[in-house]
Amino acid sequence: MTHSAEHTPGPFEDLEAALTTLRDAMTADPEYAWGWHCNLAMPVMDATGVSIELANKAGAHLMQHLFGVDITKDGRFEFEKSGAQQYAELRIAIDSDADAAIAKATGI
Repeated sequence: MTHSAEHTPGPFEDLEAALTTLRDAMTADPEYAWGWHCNLAMPVMDATGVSIELANKAGAHLMQHLFGVDITKDGRFEFEKSGAQQYAELRIAIDSDADAAIAKATGI
């Protein structure tokens, strides 16, 4: 979003722009996305003592939920998607469809 001198971006506009930049960087660079995934999965494993598999599934779920990045498509991801991630992907798709319908109906 371009900001004019008359408009001071609010904290959510800045956050949205930052998340968009981050998502775009992860999409453009699989190594960068994989690094984020590992840095999400490792503390889960360290803090909870879960297996590598569960920590990686949790990291993948967080990547999808927070950034819209499906790290399970990366060849280094050795596990199946968790049920929670599959459910989250379905909810994201439904919400996106609902948002599009609302935008179309309201002209926003």
